[in-house]
Amino acid sequence: MVELDLCGLSCPLPVIKTQKAMKDHPGEELNIKVDLATARDHVKRLTSENGYDVTIEEVGKEYHIKAVPKA
Repeated sequence: MVELDLCGLSCPLPVIKTQKAMKDHPGEELNIKVDLATARDHVKRLTSENGYDVTIEEVGKEYHIKAVPKA
């Protein structure tokens, strides 16, 4: 499992860092924290379009994105 804390970063950095994690850790679950709705939406789109099942939980002012590779 790969943990990414991308809070405080504005786009496109959360997307770029998520892409790098996907490339560096193929087939692994990603747990990503962001604090901006735009970053949440872009990371969700990126992971969904690349074969991950995505769930999002809002925790306070953060969004916790769980991206699990589809079997």
